[in-house]
Amino acid sequence: MLKAGVKPAPPFLIQSTDGRYSGISQWLWEGLSEVAGYECEHTQATLKNLL
Repeated sequence: MLKAGVKPAPPFLIQSTDGRYSGISQWLWEGLSEVAGYECEHTQATLKNLL
């Protein structure tokens, strides 16, 4: 399992009211994890924690 720390920042990453993510970064993570053969899980974090 691939875990990705994320911080919503439109248009790169948008979180809907139901908690799902969309946007450019989401599409890239989905594509990369599919090619690599991993399932991807997103965990929301603050900018400080991502660095």
